[in-house]
Amino acid sequence: ATRPISLAEQATRQMSLAEQATRQMSLAEQATRQMSLAEQATRQLSLAEQATRQMSLAEQATRQMSLAEQATRQMSQSGGSAAHYWQRFDDEQSDSVQLFSRLPQALVTRSTPVSELPGFSDGDVSVQDGAAQLAALLLAPQAGEFILDACAAPGGKTAHLLDLAPGAKVIAVDSDATRLKRVQETLDRVDAQCELLACDAGALPEFSPTNTRLDAFDAILLDAPCTATGVLRRHPDIAWLRRASDVEQTCAQQRRLLDALWPRLKRGGRLLYVTCSVLPAENSGQMAAFLARTPDAEVAPFPKELDWFGFALSQDGQYLGQQNLPGQNGMDGFFYALVIKS
Repeated sequence: ATRPISLAEQATRQMSLAEQATRQMSLAEQATRQMSLAEQATRQLSLAEQATRQMSLAEQATRQMSLAEQATRQMSQSGGSAAHYWQRFDDEQSDSVQLFSRLPQALVTRSTPVSELPGFSDGDVSVQDGAAQLAALLLAPQAGEFILDACAAPGGKTAHLLDLAPGAKVIAVDSDATRLKRVQETLDRVDAQCELLACDAGALPEFSPTNTRLDAFDAILLDAPCTATGVLRRHPDIAWLRRASDVEQTCAQQRRLLDALWPRLKRGGRLLYVTCSVLPAENSGQMAAFLARTPDAEVAPFPKELDWFGFALSQDGQYLGQQNLPGQNGMDGFFYALVIKS
């Protein structure tokens, strides 16, 4: 009688061991599942971080659009508006002058010597193509900002930046000391001041001669050297004088300047890349290559109030900037890309 009982107990014990083994397998499955859930959670966090970064870039782009709108509104309300200046022309002169409604500071005149423009020598007005005037509007300088004008000569854009934001600290750089004198002459005429530095913008020193640290700029204007194919209507000889080697050289120089200046821009800052060219290699192609090698860079959307300017350029669904052709909108051919640093 004892032996059958012992066998039953053994059978019961075997069943218990089987149950334990089954339970262990279940726990292992649960552990595996938990690991899978952890991996999914990690992936979700990664996706959330990416989404946050995209939201941050979108917020920065929206802020830039807002700054451009503010600059436009301030100009239209100020005494320096085109409408205000237009009143200074007498009846005979006014026949040759037209308001340009899309740019609140702009007037279009027939070919006129600058000496005949009322107040030119006093700095009340400057002569600049409409497409070039967009540079300051797009960069939207604000009082208190630290701004670099990387290729400043002859100084029209520098003066415009200071006109929009007299309280900004601007460093104007040009590699040609002789041309930099023209920047000073322009600033003297319009009664504006900024620090001038004769050096290669692609090899800035750590400090300026006044001991200003050349780093952490809020905004950088890079009016890059180019083939100038966008000003053909003014200089038709460009079409005959330019060679393929010229394009290669200017593209290499643009690439060098972009890569050298980007580290000088603070996070959340903006770099406005500008050319007076219509060649894709210098414009959309240059920008696509820069974005591909610069993960913290993204081109901001063009402000809605200025979307009449030219047409958008993109590649594989990625916006690269805005192109105006020579004569389009009555302006020169220009390319603009406002790049935000995340």
